[in-house]
Order: sequence, then structure tokens, then C-alpha cells
Amino acid sequence: MDDYRGIISYRLSHVGTRSEGFYAFLVPDDGDELPLCREGAAPFNDTFFEQFDGQRVDVAATMSHGWLIVESAVPVASVEERVPEPESEPEAEPESEAGPETESDAEPESEPEAAGNTEVGTDNGNDNKEEL
Repeated sequence: MDDYRGIISYRLSHVGTRSEGFYAFLVPDDGDELPLCREGAAPFNDTFFEQFDGQRVDVAATMSHGWLIVESAVPVASVEERVPEPESEPEAEPESEAGPETESDAEPESEPEAAGNTEVGTDNGNDNKEEL
């Protein structure tokens, strides 16, 4: 058994033939596609591989007649995949900018504060109004 690493592609293949169906392929970094199947399972429409579609994986398999007979497949978390996560954090900052916009919407609520309502206005930072 050998170890392989690449991206699994699960796609419709052999369209228009009796063999038409979804097949899994391992696309290693060198770009040569290797068809995948599992021992005892049909090589087409094997939904086991669907969960890995588009993911980089480590595959333990044996080569037989041009097919990789897969024993196991484990997703690989690469450094490149982790980089976008911090980029999503700045997206949260514009949401905080929406907070001041909602404060301007809260201006009509300031009228009840003048009438003695102490529950409204804590987001404005006007602690003096709460003391009234």
C-alpha cells in the first residue's frame, strides 16, 4: 500500500455511455488524474468520495490496473487553507460599523429617555441619562 496526496474530484464521467455515472479522481500536484475506487464497491456512483470533492486529502491505496484501490482518505488542512480564516475577521469589523448606524436609529428612543425612561440609551455611552 502506498500513500498519495492530492485533490479529489467527484464528477460525472463517461456521459452518453452505459458506464455513465459519478466517478472519483485523485488529482495530485503533478496533475495526472488517477481514478479511485474502493474494494468491493462499484467504481461509479460511490458516494463515499462525494464528501471529499474539492478537498486536498491523503489517500492510502494500492494501484491495480490503472485504478487506485482506496483503503482510507483523510482531509489535509494545509497552511493555504488556514490563511483565509483571519481575512474573514476584518469582515466582522464592518458589522461593528453598523452599530453606530443603529444608534442614529435609536434617536427616537431618546425622547422616552427625556420622559424618565432609564432602560434605553446604554449603547450610546450616555451614563448621565441613566442617573436621571
